[in-house]
Amino acid sequence: SWDGEPAVIISLIDITARKSAERELEQSELLCQTVLGNVHDGVFLVQDARILFVNQAGAEMVSACAAALRDSPFLSLVAPESVDRVANCFRHCEAHGRGATLNEIFLLSQDRERRVVVQMQMALLSYTGQPATVVTLNDITAHKHAEETIKEEAEMAAALVRVGQGLITSLETPVVIDRLCRMTTEVIGCDCSYAILWDPQK
Repeated sequence: SWDGEPAVIISLIDITARKSAERELEQSELLCQTVLGNVHDGVFLVQDARILFVNQAGAEMVSACAAALRDSPFLSLVAPESVDRVANCFRHCEAHGRGATLNEIFLLSQDRERRVVVQMQMALLSYTGQPATVVTLNDITAHKHAEETIKEEAEMAAALVRVGQGLITSLETPVVIDRLCRMTTEVIGCDCSYAILWDPQK
């Protein structure tokens, strides 16, 4: 009471600075999500070996939903033949703040028809007061397919040169046909090869 009359004490706490900081944080997070959502590289935030965040490009690389990937082990996305290299890169990143660039890392895609090959980079940062790793993935699948196609074409061209050289060395028809069949079988990798001679009169 105050002077014998009932009274209420009202306490006011100025939270203007806190609300302003909260708004700035929300805007910063929105900006971050907008930027990461529009880059073509896959971006993963990994802490304690688990995925905390993945952008849309990263989720699409493994044909998965971004929400479904959260809290799953990052190494579960890596093909067995690449797991050791990626795990070593994580350890190196934790020790030195940055991992080496890894080329030709194979990922496991939910779409079994697609074999995903990426270039991977890592950097260490602090998230919620704990160390975390930002993993950036550049999809080089199309580039690798193009390289393999060029290699196959070069091998086929070299094989055809060998066949041509073999044919040139002998002009006797039975010998030429025998060599043609043997070299064709070798080049194509089939069990046997037959040559049928065309007789325009028949």
